[in-house]
Amino acid sequence: MRHRTIRGTISYQTKGEENAREWFTITVHGTGHRTFRAIVEYRDTGILRDVTHSVDERWRPLDCYVRQTRRGLFEGALWMRFTEHVAEAEGFTAEAGRIRQRFATERWTSILMNHSLLSDFWQFARYDFGGPRRQEVTRRLSTAVHPVGDSPPILYHATNPFGIWPTAVFEGAGEREVTVAAGTFRCRHMLSVRRQGPPVEFFTVPGDFPPVLCVADFVGQRYELLEWREGKP
Repeated sequence: MRHRTIRGTISYQTKGEENAREWFTITVHGTGHRTFRAIVEYRDTGILRDVTHSVDERWRPLDCYVRQTRRGLFEGALWMRFTEHVAEAEGFTAEAGRIRQRFATERWTSILMNHSLLSDFWQFARYDFGGPRRQEVTRRLSTAVHPVGDSPPILYHATNPFGIWPTAVFEGAGEREVTVAAGTFRCRHMLSVRRQGPPVEFFTVPGDFPPVLCVADFVGQRYELLEWREGKP
């Protein structure tokens, strides 16, 4: 079966200084299923996160694996699986030991945030670009208690206002041409509306949803696409 392969690199910047990078490879299968493999390295905290994440042709999460170390020391590893009626996880963390989680679900989990920036952008595949400007997407889960993943991996349903809330609120803000290190893209300008404070801005292109640019000015953060290319494995 034929497939496409995409590779990319993202620069994480805080107040103009790069403090992390993300390298990723995406496989787009002929069935419409997609799998990405990402490595996220933070210079300040020493966190190194490995992620493998798959979605179906409707961009619903199928399975995911996250492994995280901090300054070379193991923090945890977690494998997750999703169906119409269950979200489950098996893993082990240095903090809690063996983890087994199983949640009954009435409908498929819509979004899994695994604390790669690519997964933040893949959220917008759940947005109906022919629908109303502001939309809510329910049934969102995360792979960490901490909102930016600065904690061992666990399948998490947010219960505090600072976590990744289970209902995402997205708002379309028109189209805009954006130039970054990877090139110039005609983007959809999307807002991720937060429960507290101003929204986070995203610039992407429906289809493959490349992580062109993400800006959170209220904390001085910017995430920019350095490389995006298609090619053979």
